Amino acid sequence: MARSVVIHQFHATASLADAITQHMLFIDKCLRSIKGVQSRIFAGQIKGDLPSIHPLSDPSWGRCDRLLLHHSSGNPYLEKVLEVRARKFLVYHNITPESFFPHDARLGALSVQGRQQLRELRNQVVRSFADSKYNLRELKALGFPDLGLLPLLDIKDFNKKRYKVTGSGRTLLFVGRIAPHKGQELLIRVLHYLVKTIDNRFSLLLVGAQDPIYVRYLKLLSQVLGVKQSVDIQTGLSKKELDSAYRSSTAFLCVSHHEGFCIPLVEAMVNQLPIFYLPNASIPDTMGQAGVQLNTRKPHEIAEVVATTLEDSNAVESIIRGQSRQLGTLARFQNRETVRRILNETLQRV
Repeated sequence: MARSVVIHQFHATASLADAITQHMLFIDKCLRSIKGVQSRIFAGQIKGDLPSIHPLSDPSWGRCDRLLLHHSSGNPYLEKVLEVRARKFLVYHNITPESFFPHDARLGALSVQGRQQLRELRNQVVRSFADSKYNLRELKALGFPDLGLLPLLDIKDFNKKRYKVTGSGRTLLFVGRIAPHKGQELLIRVLHYLVKTIDNRFSLLLVGAQDPIYVRYLKLLSQVLGVKQSVDIQTGLSKKELDSAYRSSTAFLCVSHHEGFCIPLVEAMVNQLPIFYLPNASIPDTMGQAGVQLNTRKPHEIAEVVATTLEDSNAVESIIRGQSRQLGTLARFQNRETVRRILNETLQRV
C-alpha cells in the first residue's frame, strides 16, 4: 500500500482575524478531503485559540513531502523553513509597499524584507500560486516559474442576506485593517462633507485590526472635523458581531490604496450592500463590472455620488443585482472543488 503524502503549510503568523490564516484553514480542509493526503498547518507566532495550527516546536514540523509556504511580509523564520527537505510551493498574498509605513519603521522594514525574501524564494520553490490576478501579475513580473491561481474561499460558504436598510440612519461601512494604505482618512473626510452639507444622519463604521498610531490620528482628525460622534472604530469583532455590522449598514465604501484581493468586498456583495470603490490594486478584478466605481479622490465629489445614489432606490436595486451576478462569476473559480482539483493535479505532476 502506498503511504500518504504529507503536506505542511506555513505562515510567519496566525490569528483568527487574519485572512491568510483563514486561507490556510480553507486549504487544509480541501487537502484532507483528498484521498492519501495528510495535512497540517504551522506558524511562527500563533495569536488566539487556534488548536489546528501548530508551532515550529512541534515534533512533526518539517516531516513532510510538500510544503506550502504562504508569504505576505518579512518572514523571520524563512531560513528555518528553507531547511525543510521537501518540495516547496509558494502561496503569495502580496506585500504592502513600505511607502505606506512612514510612521512605523518596524512595519516598513518588514515590507522591505518581505520583497527581498520574495526574490530569494524564486529559486527555492517548484511552483508558485497567487490568490488573485493582481498578485499573479507581480509574480510574473519577477520571473517566477510555473505560476497558477489558487482560490481564497468558497463563495457557497457565505450565507446570502436580504438587503435592507435598518432604521433611519445612513451608515457607511468599511472592513479592513485600520492602517494608512486602507484609506480611512479619506473616508472620514467624505463623512465630514456628508454630515455638514448633505445629511447629518450619515455615520461611518470602521472595523478591523488597528495600527495604533494611525487610529490615534483618525480619532484626532474626526474631532477636528467635528464628526467624532459619527465615527465608530471597532476591532476584535466576533463573526456574529461582524455579520451584524454588515446587516445594519447602508453601503460599503472602499477607497483602499492597496488590496491583494479584498474579501470584505465579497462579504458586502453577499450581504447585498451597494459598494462604492476606487479602482486600485486588485479591487477591479474582484468587482468586475459590479458596484459603483469612483473616478475621483476628492471627498466632496465622492460624498455627492454616494448620497445621490442612495437616494435612488432603483439605482440601489440595480447595483445589488449587478453584484449578485459578479458573485456568480467569482463562484465559478472561488470554491473548494477548484482548490482540490488544482492541488491534486499539482501533487500528481510534481
